[in-house]
Amino acid sequence: MEANLNMPRRGKISLAVVRIVQIILLFSIFGSVLIAIMPSGISFFGPPVDKTTDFWFTTISNELTSIIFLFILFLSAKFLQTLKKKTPFLHKNVKRLKIISILLIAVEPVQFLLQKIGNFVRPSIDGTKEVIFTSFGGIILAMGLVVFCLALVFEYGVELQKQSDETL
Repeated sequence: MEANLNMPRRGKISLAVVRIVQIILLFSIFGSVLIAIMPSGISFFGPPVDKTTDFWFTTISNELTSIIFLFILFLSAKFLQTLKKKTPFLHKNVKRLKIISILLIAVEPVQFLLQKIGNFVRPSIDGTKEVIFTSFGGIILAMGLVVFCLALVFEYGVELQKQSDETL
């Protein structure tokens, strides 16, 4: 009984954390766009930025990744809002979890492809080409697979909830 009363409170705390991270991501996206549209040689946040092809490609790649994570957080917030209802086992939540898992699974391959293209278009300096490679180490991919498994568990929970409601 006591655990049931704390559920809305936990949901509110989780939702507040998601909203804070969304705000941070929005500031990050806004800051990157601001730096991109400012004239070259002017910078309030650090040294002046040389806006070469590499700069634009890296900025677009980072913006794309941030927007994907922002959408994942939006879906997570919608999911957490359903905790206020009688049951979180809803078809909408299963669909949200599956979309989140697909986006998480897609982040690393998309980043990898964008980095390969970026390395291809990056100009060579003194006859040598600098190759940049960053990776999440597969952790985002693993998180996507875990979220997909949770979606399957929730899908089963929806069926059990439906059976329980029909029994009553």
